[in-house]
Amino acid sequence: MSDGPSFDDLFRVMAEASVGDERARVALPATPADDVPTRFAIALNLLLDELTFRAERQRRVLGEQRAANAALDASRTRNVAIVDTALDAIVGMDAAGLVNEWNPAAERTFGFERYEVLGKPLLELIIPPHSRGAHEEGMRRFLGSGEGRVFGKRLELTALRRDGVEFPIELSLAVIEGSPPAFIGSIRDITERRRAEDALRASEERYRTMFEESPVSMIFYDTITGAIAGVNGAAVAHYGHPRHTFERLSIHDVVEPGNVETKVGVGAQAARHRKRDGALMDVEVRAHDMELLGRPMRLLIAHDVTAHRRLEEQLQQAQKMEAVGRLAGGVAHDFNNLLTVILGYGETMMDGLRPDDPLREDLTEICRAGERAAELTRQLLTFSRQKAVEPALLDLNQVLGGMNKMLERAVGVDVRLTSRLSPSLGTVCADLGGVEQVIMNLVVNARDAMPNGGDLSIETENVFLDEGYAHAHLGVTAGPHVMLAVRDTGVGMDKATQARVFEPFFTTKAQGKGTGLGLSVVFGIVRQSGGSVWLYSEIDRGTVFKIFFPRVDAPADAPRLALPKNAPGGSETVLLVEDDAQVRRLTHSILERAGYAVLEAADGFEALALADRHTGPIHLLLSDVVMPQMSGPELARRLVRTRPDLRVLCVSGYTDDIVLDRERGETPIAFLQKPVTPEGLKLKLREVLDAR
Repeated sequence: MSDGPSFDDLFRVMAEASVGDERARVALPATPADDVPTRFAIALNLLLDELTFRAERQRRVLGEQRAANAALDASRTRNVAIVDTALDAIVGMDAAGLVNEWNPAAERTFGFERYEVLGKPLLELIIPPHSRGAHEEGMRRFLGSGEGRVFGKRLELTALRRDGVEFPIELSLAVIEGSPPAFIGSIRDITERRRAEDALRASEERYRTMFEESPVSMIFYDTITGAIAGVNGAAVAHYGHPRHTFERLSIHDVVEPGNVETKVGVGAQAARHRKRDGALMDVEVRAHDMELLGRPMRLLIAHDVTAHRRLEEQLQQAQKMEAVGRLAGGVAHDFNNLLTVILGYGETMMDGLRPDDPLREDLTEICRAGERAAELTRQLLTFSRQKAVEPALLDLNQVLGGMNKMLERAVGVDVRLTSRLSPSLGTVCADLGGVEQVIMNLVVNARDAMPNGGDLSIETENVFLDEGYAHAHLGVTAGPHVMLAVRDTGVGMDKATQARVFEPFFTTKAQGKGTGLGLSVVFGIVRQSGGSVWLYSEIDRGTVFKIFFPRVDAPADAPRLALPKNAPGGSETVLLVEDDAQVRRLTHSILERAGYAVLEAADGFEALALADRHTGPIHLLLSDVVMPQMSGPELARRLVRTRPDLRVLCVSGYTDDIVLDRERGETPIAFLQKPVTPEGLKLKLREVLDAR
């Protein structure tokens, strides 16, 4: 025993092996050295405790390892599920560029099955040939230096499908650290997004074009601050502000007070907007609210209706003047019958008096008053466009030349009269007497507007009225015209006066100084000739009237010769048809005094019966135009059927296109305007009977 290890040595080794040297010294109880069994039992217990402790620790470590492995397996399963169910293609490759990951979305996106691509070069599968060089160069640079501009970013590239079709993708690429590193990318097919973006851009461009090219003004403004945020080209053109200036204004700088709060969703609303030059224009506005960039905005769509309103006013004025004209024409027609009787009997009575008879002076005054009344009715008929006209091809320069002395006398010594006449003036088709009356009325009006003297000029010129002018002026036809202008430096007119200046009986002159028919007659004559009147005037700066007659491509007629003053009578038979008894008796008397045989009837049916009973010739029918039951022209047509050599002369207080025509079928009809004087009737009667 003495040659081998002692029990104490063995005990110490067991204790140290079980609990370590430090624990052994602490744990070993102080026991006698010779108490071997006790010391052995203690050491054995310590060893068993340690073995138990170590076994428990081993079980715990194994449990933790199994849990970690399970968690790793679960994580791997989760990651696989995420990759496999991802809507985007997940593609991995190693440092050599070979595919090591390819999820189902990649199969759908590129058309390759997983087994077909694993271990294959990725660039050759999904990168178009024209782009592979750049991708390979980028990969080499990263592997060589660790630098790469494509990592951690979303890039939009072009990829290649199995069928060779290229399509846009969005790529996000990450590096898997290692030696060598690997790469994994998330790829999204953005074909539909690109298509939607293209459609959105096209739609935006369409609406931008519609907004910018619209002929109607559009203005965006902030409903809180009123600041204008945008305008289209039409707004720039209509309002006159340059775009960069316009978009620095407030809506309050454009819209008249009281018009800013345009109601939304109630249709077009009338408003007044202000242009850059301060002028106001009438607009119809529609409003739409919206939100742009987080701000409440309003879109105003403003349609300029200034010209439309002006046309409406012109139409209302024309309708009013038409109604007044019809009334005036009816009054003049009836009045002309009375004047025919007054003037006819007046002249007849004067013919029967001695030159020194004291009644002659009174009858002369009666006849002068009748003539002034006749002139008034002629003006009424001219205004109402019911006066008979004799259109002729005229050179306005020649007309003015023939009136020169008369115009000089009319303006007086205080007014300086000048003329600026175009030397190559075109021809117009109008009634000579009407044109002369237009010129005289305008000149007299201009003279009266310059009580202290001034300048009055008459101008003629060839002009072309375009579609814009015709559209803005009711009744005007675009094309070549001849302009007659009368300018003065007189007192001028305000807007209210200009609006009424062509109304019949409207005058600014003192009572008894004017009838108020001068300019209404001008209006009627010009419109009767197919022309138009333009007026511009300012207070204390004068007035200009411009008359536009349609130009005719033909030379002017030669001046007409005046009829002889004294007309002889005759012995022919005249059928007189007149529904007014007084006029009929007077006319009968005039004809008999002139030597004619007279057949008298009160209406058309009585005239037909009388003609049937009369067995001798009837040389001329003298008839009123408008009569009950049958008009004069209709009576003439019926009589000419049985008496083809019959001559026809119609007389009326007014004329109308529906009852009188120079050539009514094959029946030539001459016309004489009432009031008729004995001398005038005899002259016209002889003219018709003697005509070939």
